[in-house]
Amino acid sequence: MEALKIQVSSKLEILRELEKRTALPEDLENERIRLEAGDQGKQKVLSYLQQFGSEHWRILPNLWLDYFEKFECDLLLLTSVGIYLFEIKNYTGQFEFRKNQCLINGKKVGHNAIAQAQKVSINIKSILNNASISVNIQGAAIFIGLHNEVIIHDPVEDIDIVQANQLRKYIWQIVQEERNYQGAPIDSQKILQILNAYRTENPFSQDDIPEDIKMHAQKGILCSRCGNFNLDTNRSYISCSCGMHEPRENAIIRTICEYGVIHHNKELTVAELVKFFDGELSSQTLRKYLNTHFTRIGIGKGTKYLNPSSPFTKAQKHFDLKKPRYLEF
Repeated sequence: MEALKIQVSSKLEILRELEKRTALPEDLENERIRLEAGDQGKQKVLSYLQQFGSEHWRILPNLWLDYFEKFECDLLLLTSVGIYLFEIKNYTGQFEFRKNQCLINGKKVGHNAIAQAQKVSINIKSILNNASISVNIQGAAIFIGLHNEVIIHDPVEDIDIVQANQLRKYIWQIVQEERNYQGAPIDSQKILQILNAYRTENPFSQDDIPEDIKMHAQKGILCSRCGNFNLDTNRSYISCSCGMHEPRENAIIRTICEYGVIHHNKELTVAELVKFFDGELSSQTLRKYLNTHFTRIGIGKGTKYLNPSSPFTKAQKHFDLKKPRYLEF
């Protein structure tokens, strides 16, 4: 199956790093939890499509378009016979749709998942109709939460309502519709070209986290397994009471990457990293690792290093790190 990997928003990556370093106030912690739930929901739906769908399907996750206003399609699925547009919600508890309002556990919520799914379907139909593209388009609101009860009191037009325990059957129905189709396949390349003309950046992924919150993040190297800062260090490995042993070089590069995510809008400097490591490493040691693993910008006192602005889990393939981590209790 041809799928773009679901990209975690840069803001969620920053919030994750700040949470590990106990720097998040309550409002930002609540935002992190909400973004984590959304990301997990999308990953789960993608997993279902990869497991039960067809190999030739194409998937576009997190598709932001600008059609009179900016809007997001959580996941767009292209088969050979049509387009399926998924609005994905990972709620816990009881969700109700009554009198065009959404309630979670009896309380009204500002975001109307049903209206959003309908809006996405209407907008993408209009975009393709304007381009004289005739194609079957079906929208769906997918409630993927494992412990989520969905109650729809009123008729819902234009979209399907799919609960977590119905998703596999729903995907199988799409497979069967494709098998039974007798016409010519849709021109997916042309459809993608048209949609790409309306693509835009996610307006909510921008980093609006105050700088003073970032500056109060706990300094030093933390355990890659449990987040503990009280670590034992020797020349080759950094070890934690949880049993994790990580090569010292890996831990240093990982911590530089963690700084780089939090301060993604800055290049790397030795002076700032000495502070972030809480004095655990000398400027000479940090300069050695920066010169080995990062691209240098400039010379002399103004030397900086290119910030990958990516978590270590994404960036580590670019580093030549040979020693493995291991657990030993």
